[in-house]
Amino acid sequence: MNNSAKIILEMKGRSGHLVYRNGDKTAKLYVEISGVPDYHIILSTEDLMEWHQPKGEIIRRDEEDQILQAIIAWEEESGMKTDIPQWARNRVADIESAG
Repeated sequence: MNNSAKIILEMKGRSGHLVYRNGDKTAKLYVEISGVPDYHIILSTEDLMEWHQPKGEIIRRDEEDQILQAIIAWEEESGMKTDIPQWARNRVADIESAG
């Protein structure tokens, strides 16, 4: 994960946001507490279309890859399990093996 990138889990009750911050850019992914034992939280990757800040700016593919890498690294560091889709995990694995 980029050294300046941070992942923060902000919960209010059973839902909240997984917040990715890197410099002046912020992405927020909606999350809910999982009802199944396989995951701690369920997240919406549909929120990876536009930056929360700067508002409305499109998230480029390479930026999306950085966000996904940061989320997967956060999972490993925090011990939290998300339902991040397998396609995302595969894409991150491909990037890491190529790099």
